[in-house]
Amino acid sequence: MTRATGYENAGRIFGGDVWTDQAGQATVVLPAYVREHYVSFTYELTPADPEVDASVVAGLLDGRFAIETSRPHTKVIWRVTALPHTDRGG
Repeated sequence: MTRATGYENAGRIFGGDVWTDQAGQATVVLPAYVREHYVSFTYELTPADPEVDASVVAGLLDGRFAIETSRPHTKVIWRVTALPHTDRGG
């Protein structure tokens, strides 16, 4: 697992950056309470190198999600937007 830096905005938007390892993989850990209070998530990944592709390979589970890049040792800026259990939409 690689270490991620991050921020939280109004309790619904989480973000930061992480570096992938030699296999092009990284795990991002969110605050422990996130899974208890939120029901769905959207992910945005932006590799620092525009020639690199990044994707979420495992969605949020146990407060963490996994990403993968097409090249190793790549910095990825990430953002997760969370939808609370109380939002019904429509």
